Amino acid sequence: MKRSLLALAIMASAATQVAALTNKVLIIGIDGTRPDPPFSIVNYSHTTVGWRVEIMTLTNRLYSLERAENLNSWSAVTPWTAGSGGVMALTDSSPPAGQAFYRVTSRRP
Repeated sequence: MKRSLLALAIMASAATQVAALTNKVLIIGIDGTRPDPPFSIVNYSHTTVGWRVEIMTLTNRLYSLERAENLNSWSAVTPWTAGSGGVMALTDSSPPAGQAFYRVTSRRP
């Protein structure tokens, strides 16, 4: 299975409702082959529902939003969702009360 990772470096704090985004992208080809082209962040925000990230997707790819409170233990907060070639919104509808970090992962079906 080929998998790429886009490290969003979004630090979200529910207390301040502030997000910081760096434009550093980490692409990892797990199986040693050339990784997929990077996908881009269209928008990110804190909404009434939770933290939302919008990305530009590719067809024949699956995407998931992951969260960690300490940058060590990541867990998926959305199921794998098929890309359409357009913009996709991924939302953490149950963000923690304190600080959290988010990343989007991508893989082929």
